[in-house]
Amino acid sequence: MPRLANRLPAYRVHKSSGQAVVTLSGRTFYLGKFNTPASRAEYDRLCSEWVAHRRMAPPEEPTPELTVSMLIEQFLLWAQSKYRQKTGRTLPDGQPEFEPTTTLTSMRSPLRLLRRMYGHVQVKAFDCRALQSIQREMIRLNWCRSNINNQIGRIRRVFSWACGAPGLVKPELVFSLRKLEPLTAESSDARESDPVAPIDPEIARAVKAFVSDEVAALIELQLLTGMRAGEAVIMRGCDIDTSERRRDVRIAAPILTVAAALKSIDAAAEVAAGENKLKAALGGNNALLQARLKIADQLSAKSIFDNDSFVAAEVALRNLSVSSAKIDKALEASRQFAAATGTSLAEAATQLGKTVDGTAGRLAEFIPELQGVSAEALRSGAAFDIVLKKFAGFDEALAGDVFGRARQATNKLGDQFERIGSVLAIVKTRVLEGV
Repeated sequence: MPRLANRLPAYRVHKSSGQAVVTLSGRTFYLGKFNTPASRAEYDRLCSEWVAHRRMAPPEEPTPELTVSMLIEQFLLWAQSKYRQKTGRTLPDGQPEFEPTTTLTSMRSPLRLLRRMYGHVQVKAFDCRALQSIQREMIRLNWCRSNINNQIGRIRRVFSWACGAPGLVKPELVFSLRKLEPLTAESSDARESDPVAPIDPEIARAVKAFVSDEVAALIELQLLTGMRAGEAVIMRGCDIDTSERRRDVRIAAPILTVAAALKSIDAAAEVAAGENKLKAALGGNNALLQARLKIADQLSAKSIFDNDSFVAAEVALRNLSVSSAKIDKALEASRQFAAATGTSLAEAATQLGKTVDGTAGRLAEFIPELQGVSAEALRSGAAFDIVLKKFAGFDEALAGDVFGRARQATNKLGDQFERIGSVLAIVKTRVLEGV
């Protein structure tokens, strides 16, 4: 059917923020929470003005400077739709009922403190020294050291979100907040958390009256053996020696070791699947595959991202027709962009890879430098150059701080875990073949 010339622009939802949006003459307007009377009314108002101005966007009004309180309100609006879970109940209109997850509820205390101390301050004036002041106030309030470190991380999460899809803050601000070192037991005055004591057996047994027989049996088993809940759940009958020659019941296999072995096999299978996808993208060239895997290892050695993430990113880029001549530059740009914005490496690669078709898409909303780039320049890889110039060094800087070094150590442990899983998978296959 022919396109209707008088059709109004669509009323849409901005998935990452949960807000309603409409695009008029190339400008995107946020209308408020999606599918509410207020946002519908704002949509009608803007569209009416747009039609009255002969389908030209309404003149821009001077926007007030974004304050920390305004930023918190926008983050909570997004988080309420992101961090929620079904309660199992149904609302009167037939829709499922939701409740906030612990992720959202745990953010209320640090955000309340952030609002109290810096709510009136413009976001662009908030920096590492302000975050350090909040850290000192948490110490004065007698919060324990581990809790302070976690709450500071949650405040950083707000600014990282604002740097992402909404584009409310500059990446430089997010980078500066990462410079604040976490508190350590040796160098801080914050109190340590109380040690976790074992539960009183009488309290545990009192719970048994309110749970099913199966859960009550698991509770009794944990009281008798000291097993963790996860270990008790995966235990099988063949793991228990109940022969008549023994007067006691003996656990025949270390349950935790069995669970870890199974997880390592699954992890190895995921790695193999990723390598197979890359091999297919390379046209089945095994020699080229080994060369690209080596490059992924080299990149991960100086990055916060592991080699599996680089493999997934390269698969995404090649599937989007990024040429072999540009693939290394595209990977470099993707890791710097992902480090600066807090997105996954594969997502960053996908967003950048889409520019080789000649359009910047949603990426131009976050990187204004892309808006004036011609389609021909984008096809030749101009987006990669712009991103590298704008975010150069972000990944290396993050990998060099305390959190980055811890993440690199975790990546290395994960690599060892996957190697063990690949060996165990071979053993498992041979055992099954023997059976």
